[in-house]
Formats: sequence, structure tokens, C-alpha cells
Amino acid sequence: MSFSRALPISTSLLLVAMSLAAGGCHSHKPDQRPQAQASSPTSSSQPPGPGWKSYVDPSAGYRLQYPSSLAVDTHAAVVGLGVISRGTVFHLPTPQNEQLAKLVTAPRIDVVAGKDACPRFGPQFRKIKSVELGPNTFEEGRWSEGTAGTLHVGTTLSTRHNGRCYRLTFYRETHQAVAGADDKHRRALADWSSHMEELMGKMAATLRFVGS
Repeated sequence: MSFSRALPISTSLLLVAMSLAAGGCHSHKPDQRPQAQASSPTSSSQPPGPGWKSYVDPSAGYRLQYPSSLAVDTHAAVVGLGVISRGTVFHLPTPQNEQLAKLVTAPRIDVVAGKDACPRFGPQFRKIKSVELGPNTFEEGRWSEGTAGTLHVGTTLSTRHNGRCYRLTFYRETHQAVAGADDKHRRALADWSSHMEELMGKMAATLRFVGS
């Protein structure tokens, strides 16, 4: 057999070998298609800013984002209008202003989930408005009650999903000294409270439901 006649055969064998090799590589190539990431904190919501973390409570059926600087207590006692329940507490820093720090204590954002967690609006618990935050519609409300010279104040955001209510509450204790504070400190306290309510709103906007 001459070299001129063998060339086409060698070439054909080479092409067949290359084709088989390519097919073998393709069968073992990792799947690059997008995969569902239902448990990923960034799959359907992005943190409102840098330094935020994801908190997931599978038993309560939700997850949300929160500033990583906040201390978190799980299954903690949550008080609202004399009703004690269990939920997650995100402890807020006290105001940096020394005078304000004397007027308000125990600031925090509580998160409670349950069939009866939504507030019952009335004289002590007034509804302010409905607000769209993220994909959910929340009912915003405010309550207050006084005990032993201390005013307990809560601003709430609540929404329902699959027969369960999810409620966030910005809670703080305000001392009677507020009544004697000057206008400057009253305005500063109102501004600080408004800022904390905005923070709660940002957390509520990241609320997502997990599981059934």
C-alpha cells in the first residue's frame, strides 16, 4: 500500500478518534445551567446595604436580612400590649447622644410569626396605613402603654402568608423624663425613632417565605 492511498484512511481514523474524544468529554462536562437556589439569601432579595446578613427561621417559615452589627436573640420573650409571646429579637444600639440615651432604653426590632401574631387594632393600637415593602403588603400600626413612669412604645409592620401572620415591631421604652425634655431633645428623639423605623422597613422589605 502506497503512502498516497494510506493518507485518506489515516485521516478518517483521526477524525473518528477526535469525534469520540469530543463526545466523551461532553458526557462528563459539569452542568452549567442555572440551578434553583431557594435557600440562598440572595436568590430573590438583595441586602439593602453592605454588612447585612441573612437570618433564616425554617420552623417559622421566613428569612430576612439585617445589619450584621445587631445582636440577635432567638426564641426570646416578646412583649406587646401586655401579651408575651416568643420570637426573634434584633437588639438596636441606644442613641449615641448622651441625653437621648437617658430618655430611651431597650430599643429593638422583634419578629414574631404565628396564626394570631397580627395585631388587633383599637384605641391603644391604631392602624396608620398600608405600605408596600418588597413583594409584600404590610399594615403599619403603633401602640403604647405606660407602667411605673415608663412609656412602652411599639411601631409594627404585619403581613399574612398561608394563614400565618408575620409581624415586625420597633420597640422602645421611653422614660417620663421626656415630658421635661426641651424641644431640641424631643426633635432628636423623634428623628432617631424615625431612623429606626426606616431600618425596620428595610428589613421588612427583605422578608421572604420559606417552606410550605
